[in-house]
Amino acid sequence: MVRLRGPESIGTDGAPLPLPRTGEAPSFEALARAVRPDLHPRTMLDQPEVAGTVRVDGDTFHKVKRSYAPGGGSGPRRPTCRVADGYLS
Repeated sequence: MVRLRGPESIGTDGAPLPLPRTGEAPSFEALARAVRPDLHPRTMLDQPEVAGTVRVDGDTFHKVKRSYAPGGGSGPRRPTCRVADGYLS
């Protein structure tokens, strides 16, 4: 699990700061590679983006909802990621 909350990622109003989508840490790409090195970071971002949990604005990642957990399907599968209460896992 990788923490997305902390003094470096929270604005003065308490809202999460935008995170660069690519590049060295801190970035979504660096977090995604730390959690799932076997999966391309953009693939990991697609599901929460479609669900409206995150928003990608150009090269910036914005957390929109507090949590996202993939579900559904017709059998056991490993979810690409979960975003919950400031953590990516």
